[in-house]
Amino acid sequence: RRLYKYIYMPTVDSEPQSDQSLYEFTDADYLLSYSDWGGELLKKQCKNANYIGAFSPGADIQTFQPMDKKKIRAKYDINDNLFIIGTVMRNQKRKLFPELFHSFAQFLKNIPSELAERSFLFCHTSYPDIGWDIPKLLIKSELSNKVVFTYVCRNQQCNNIFISPFMDSKTICHKCGQCSAFLPNTQHGVSREVLAELYNIMDVYAQISIAEGFGVPLVESAACGIPVFSTDYSAMHSVVRQINGYPINVDRMYCEVETGFYRAYPSEKDFVDKLIKYCNLSDMAKKKKQQDARNGAIKHFNWDNIAKKWESLLDSIEHIDCWKNQPDLFQPNTNIPQIENNDHFMQWCFANILGKSHLINSYIYLKMLRDLNYGMTKPTAGSYIHNDHAISFTVPDSRPFGRNEVVQELLNMRNNINQWEQIRMQNMENK
Repeated sequence: RRLYKYIYMPTVDSEPQSDQSLYEFTDADYLLSYSDWGGELLKKQCKNANYIGAFSPGADIQTFQPMDKKKIRAKYDINDNLFIIGTVMRNQKRKLFPELFHSFAQFLKNIPSELAERSFLFCHTSYPDIGWDIPKLLIKSELSNKVVFTYVCRNQQCNNIFISPFMDSKTICHKCGQCSAFLPNTQHGVSREVLAELYNIMDVYAQISIAEGFGVPLVESAACGIPVFSTDYSAMHSVVRQINGYPINVDRMYCEVETGFYRAYPSEKDFVDKLIKYCNLSDMAKKKKQQDARNGAIKHFNWDNIAKKWESLLDSIEHIDCWKNQPDLFQPNTNIPQIENNDHFMQWCFANILGKSHLINSYIYLKMLRDLNYGMTKPTAGSYIHNDHAISFTVPDSRPFGRNEVVQELLNMRNNINQWEQIRMQNMENK
């Protein structure tokens, strides 16, 4: 870190952020955020950080734009008279597909039968994946004939994309007749051009999730002129307002055991009420909401404007040629004296083994001291510091952590520093 400037842009999606994250945020030379909501949280929790602002991702507003809905629906064999609520979400735990299905069912029960008959939920998602059992959700909610999905044919001579009620994770392609059509996933998806068409099939877009670091589909759908409904929490809180959408009130918050973050459950009643309110708008009012969505995306999430912000930030950073600085080399002292107190032992080790006295009482120091006092920690895949956790003496994957382990961890860190410093100096000598 003596040799470069560090810009950190974390995907802050919930509060409170962990101690490890706060340590890393304050360690950055420049701290950015994905959303205005994330920026406010960073300013509140990281008062010592050099927070610059929100550098939100954008949408390709030339690709993602309003199209002739009637023509697009005809291309995918969809009746132009249908009212379609759409979503583009990966099938994972934090995307609330059960709540989305149940809300849609309640929506159908509370609207005139004529509108209910022509209303459908369109999900661009994957199954199987790391989240929900989609077919069981459909059966439980009694929506099997009211929810449709994107299917992608993997036959390279076909590559057909079609929309259909759920037909399992693999089905027969409507075009080539081969059993080669799957729901899209992170490995086999659709192009941005096709995705823009899928957005344009929708009348409204819904992002029902417990949290979002940003939520790119909100912006993409808005750029296509699709009014957005989303949970009024995390990045969605600021993004949905910037695209002139409908924030869905939070029914309640809960603390997630795996992360310690507070997550949000959106209000089903508020979601359904706002959907019905939108349906009751005049055609002219709906057209205005569609234009407002597009205008919000262009104003706040145009890549050209975002690129200018990055240019301005990078140009403002003073260039200092510091690669010729003296190497940070240190010979660890492993002749450890008898020290009774763990805290005093750690102070000696950080000064004499790691060679970094300035890190005494830092995050990594206190974390290691805690684990030493507990007598155990969890195995790590990499550096010790990238493993924030709450110790449980009943967790089966915990391992003993005593003074020998402290010494070994600090030796590993110091040897790693020495190795790369030596390589740096060799490279400088060869120039």
